Amino acid sequence: MSYSGAQVRVLTAPPHFHFIRTNHTPEFLRKFPAGKVPAFEGDGGFCVFESNAITYYVSNEDLRGRGSNPEAAAQVVQWVSFADSDIVPPASTWVFPTLAIMHHNKQATENAKEEVRRILGLLDAHLKMRTFLVGEGVTLADITVVCTLLWLYRQVLEPSFHQAFPNTSRWFLTCINQLQLWAVLGEVKLCEKMAQFDAKKFAERQPKKDTPRKERGSGHASECPKEYLLLQYSRFLPLTNADPGMPDPPWFQKKLKFPIFM
Repeated sequence: MSYSGAQVRVLTAPPHFHFIRTNHTPEFLRKFPAGKVPAFEGDGGFCVFESNAITYYVSNEDLRGRGSNPEAAAQVVQWVSFADSDIVPPASTWVFPTLAIMHHNKQATENAKEEVRRILGLLDAHLKMRTFLVGEGVTLADITVVCTLLWLYRQVLEPSFHQAFPNTSRWFLTCINQLQLWAVLGEVKLCEKMAQFDAKKFAERQPKKDTPRKERGSGHASECPKEYLLLQYSRFLPLTNADPGMPDPPWFQKKLKFPIFM
């Protein structure tokens, strides 16, 4: 990790790792019974899964907020949890249809927009007199919330929407331009015009009804349910621009059988 100095070797490509196949093998399940990725194994054999747990483990005390006090550490956990529970659901509901990887529901999208507006307002008030979410430097709180908002700022938060939340946008830009985050995210191009759901493109990307299905149990990633792959895509999305070891949009495109645009 750029901030903590931890040396992490990422194995996400053959022959080291075959998504769906490798993480269902007896050897993998002995270490990670849930069969979930991402998963981390330390040099000493310590194993842990779930992205937030892994990030916490490879971070340093400053990133965890403990470099300040227990209260700051609790606030870091608070914002990491908030990102998962409050930001991911409406962001996914709004953004995924614009990528033609999930069907559009007008009422659900409108509800998601209002929820995003509420979240940005909450952040805006919190950041009015603060540079970062917790303390005087970047913590896991900033990294997690920024990466969760990344989908929104790239795809749907056009200027007329996010300008109502100047403190949130100022903080977002401050974070993505930190050298350490830049090294991972690359240049983040902000949305200029709100992306819309394209019913024709969505229809074109659906599997053909007469496409023969492969036999079950062959263990190929292409047989994985779309919903599961979408979840993995949402987890990996912020990392795909700079880490060559992470699955990129074309990788998910092959597995989902329709394009993903960045």
